[in-house]
Amino acid sequence: ADGAVELYHDNSKKLETTSAGISVTGNIEATSYIETDNNLLTKAQLKIMPEGRTSYEIAIGSSTDRHLDFKVGTSSSDAVQALRLHHNTLDATFAGDVSLADSKKLKFGAGNDLEIYSDGTDAFVESKVDDLVLRSADDIFIEVNSGANSIISRGGGAVELYHNNSKKLETTSSGITATGNVAANSF
Repeated sequence: ADGAVELYHDNSKKLETTSAGISVTGNIEATSYIETDNNLLTKAQLKIMPEGRTSYEIAIGSSTDRHLDFKVGTSSSDAVQALRLHHNTLDATFAGDVSLADSKKLKFGAGNDLEIYSDGTDAFVESKVDDLVLRSADDIFIEVNSGANSIISRGGGAVELYHNNSKKLETTSSGITATGNVAANSF
């Protein structure tokens, strides 16, 4: 006869078969790992969908395009990829911002050679090696006070120094140009 099979523990239904697979009430615990498809996990998806809440999915790509996706949405059909971990390139792709708590750092390099962080009051870019190189296809701007120029390094060669967003010194192909008074201890 067709129909469901039910398993009980202490007179409480814990597992039943359905037309879609199985339904479990309670936790699923494994002391080792869960195997599928003759130990060859070629493509799989784990959906965590608390009733009436946001849907969370973890999807494993195919054997040729190996990646791990983390998705979130209000249902399985509108789930959006939030993070993809690429196996072949060892890259991570985020669909949104990455937020860190105060004093938590982004660390780069095998010896944490570069750190970027904020302590809640000040922001830091720290190089633990000799030099910190900023490179741009064109100009580099260092600004203060929400956009006031401080230093501009022009792609064409000039470096400009500003005081209170007013250019005071600029390098040129023949030397420097100063705007305003120049004070020196000696010439």
